Amino acid sequence: MKEVSKIPFQRLGNWSRHLSRFNIGGRLIVCFLVLILFMLVGSGMRFTELRLVRSQAEHLATLDEELIAVLRFQNSLSSFYARLNELAQGKNTDRFIAESDALRTQVMQEAARIEESFSRLPPELRGDPTVLTPLEAVQSELPSYLQSMNALASSGDWTALHFRLEQQIQPLEFLSSELVRNVDRQVATARTQAAENFHRAEQRIFLGNLLTGIVTLVVAAFLAFNVTRSITAPLADLVEGSKALACGDFHYQIPIRGNDELAHLSAVFNDTAGKLHSLYATLRNSEAYLAEAQRLSQTGSWAWDLATGDIRYWSEECYRVLGFDPLGPLPKFETFFQRIHLDDQATLREQFERATRDKADFEQDYRYVHPDRGVRDIHSVGHAVLGRSGELIEFVGTVIDITERKRAEEDLQQLVDFVPHLILVLGPDGEWIHANRVAREFTGLTLDARSEDVIGRAIHPGDAEEMRAACERGLSAKEPFEAEARMLGKDGVYRWFLFRYNPLLEQGHVRKWYASATEIESRKQEEERVRQENVRLEERTRIAQELHDTLLQNFVSASMQLGAALNRVSANSLVKPRLDRILQIMEEGIEQGRSAIQGLRRLDSRQFDLVLALSRVPQELAVPSDIDFRVVVGGMQRSLEPSIQHEIYRIGREALVNAFCHSGAKRVEFVLDYADRELRLQVRDNGCGIDPQVLSSGREGHWGLAGMRERATRIGGQLRISSSATGGTEIFLSIPSDATFQLSQAHYSS
Repeated sequence: MKEVSKIPFQRLGNWSRHLSRFNIGGRLIVCFLVLILFMLVGSGMRFTELRLVRSQAEHLATLDEELIAVLRFQNSLSSFYARLNELAQGKNTDRFIAESDALRTQVMQEAARIEESFSRLPPELRGDPTVLTPLEAVQSELPSYLQSMNALASSGDWTALHFRLEQQIQPLEFLSSELVRNVDRQVATARTQAAENFHRAEQRIFLGNLLTGIVTLVVAAFLAFNVTRSITAPLADLVEGSKALACGDFHYQIPIRGNDELAHLSAVFNDTAGKLHSLYATLRNSEAYLAEAQRLSQTGSWAWDLATGDIRYWSEECYRVLGFDPLGPLPKFETFFQRIHLDDQATLREQFERATRDKADFEQDYRYVHPDRGVRDIHSVGHAVLGRSGELIEFVGTVIDITERKRAEEDLQQLVDFVPHLILVLGPDGEWIHANRVAREFTGLTLDARSEDVIGRAIHPGDAEEMRAACERGLSAKEPFEAEARMLGKDGVYRWFLFRYNPLLEQGHVRKWYASATEIESRKQEEERVRQENVRLEERTRIAQELHDTLLQNFVSASMQLGAALNRVSANSLVKPRLDRILQIMEEGIEQGRSAIQGLRRLDSRQFDLVLALSRVPQELAVPSDIDFRVVVGGMQRSLEPSIQHEIYRIGREALVNAFCHSGAKRVEFVLDYADRELRLQVRDNGCGIDPQVLSSGREGHWGLAGMRERATRIGGQLRISSSATGGTEIFLSIPSDATFQLSQAHYSS
């Protein structure tokens, strides 16, 4: 028995396996087609029975029409008889004859309508003698009856007319009554038959519906069981697999049944489980790396649920950064908030509320009172998470302990404040964010003036527009740029500055601009001095050309002619010594002129070594080696302002030339002393000295001493010349250091 009972289930299992070869859509289509077929068969059976019932109903309706017509005919005969009696009582011959004809016509029309209705009867009822015979008798006899009555009315025999009405019209009423009874009997018989037919049809419809419903239900149950089993079994496997995945068992594999959509889904599930296993391993490694990265960077992550208004998640590093026990319960938001520094709580709460209202991200710094580490600086970033309909669900973000960075920034800020340069920090659009102490002290601006037009307030009106244009070009290009402009100091003086702008880029976007301003007033003055010196150099070159092309050439020509003339003068001539002296003076003048032209062409605005240049004078003059020449330099040698250096060189050279060429000295000493308050130059020799008259008023035709005094006066120096026949000559020049070294010092400081 057990083996026999297993056979249907084995067959069902075979059906399920066969069905699983087809797609689920194909299985459902076959099931629906079978069910629709059985429903169509049942509907066809019901339609046949309903047609029979409808035929019976139409037959009864026809009989009812026949009965109504007969009753209407009987009523017409009764009305006809009653009206004839009334007319006979009136004894009006003309009226009787006229109305009797009209009544006859009406009765005959009713008889014709009955015949017409009989013609629409079924063939089996159309020729029934019990119906047609009384009708035909009335139609044939009624005209003769009326004719005899009209004759009696014409003769005025109203008594005979009454008798005839009673004897001849009453049989006609009997015939009509018989017609009614026959038709009524026929209708009753048909109704009885129709009722029996209705009952049988009702039984057949009931049995047909019952049989069709049972067969359809059995077939539907069979198909539904097999189709459902072919779907639910793989779905059950998928459910078990999903439960396994939910429990973290990524090794679970689903058995694949058949080749339908669920089989493909099972294969995809198995493949997905394998990939999830690989991803889970990677994720665990990533979580470990992330936890280590958060620990090293002191960054914690968090989530804030807007539905509850409280903290939903904290990472382990978040517990450590904020000083809570990671093994304890998740802190409440207010518990965390109470640890924020009192001075920052109002601002932080306002930022939270604004971010919630605007559904926007936020970034903020605040001070936090750590239970073990004291007051810490925390940087928090929050990201708004929105739902599909745009509602704010939660905030997720990070917290970073930036205390050390803040301290470093403060130290750097202090360092920047003392850097001897103007340093500015600007926003991405060039708005002023911060200025170091030197910048604030120089301009007199404060941090409260960040909203003002700094360029319009601090830059020279003549440079403001060019400065704005340079800033607009540089800021839009997002590249380093420079600009020069005069900036107003708090002392009311404009000074030239070189502005250098450098962007801080993050992912191609400018986060900040760092600008420095270096004073270049000395450089600008130097450029102006160089420009003026170039003008002077061009003028000296022009003068040198003129001296060479005119005066010096004339002297050379005169000297040559005088030399040629002396060659013809006898050696014993009394004028020869005088002519030799004149030639000697001319040659000395030519040599001095060449030296002057050489100096004019050689010296320019560039710095040169003054000591070295003056030390070479003996070589230029071919001084005999037996003359003792000493050079002494005192103090720290410094660069001199070029124009002053040139004048000192000319004074020193003139003094050395006089000592070597005219004093007959055997010892010459050159001293250059770089003192703190002045620059001192001395030229001393042990020669014959200078005649007091010449020292006082100069020698006619010689401009050496006068030129030395003029040059000293021009550079703000003091020149003193002392000389005696036994003590030699001393030339002393002193120049204040502020006039000599000022520009040079400013140049080096810039």
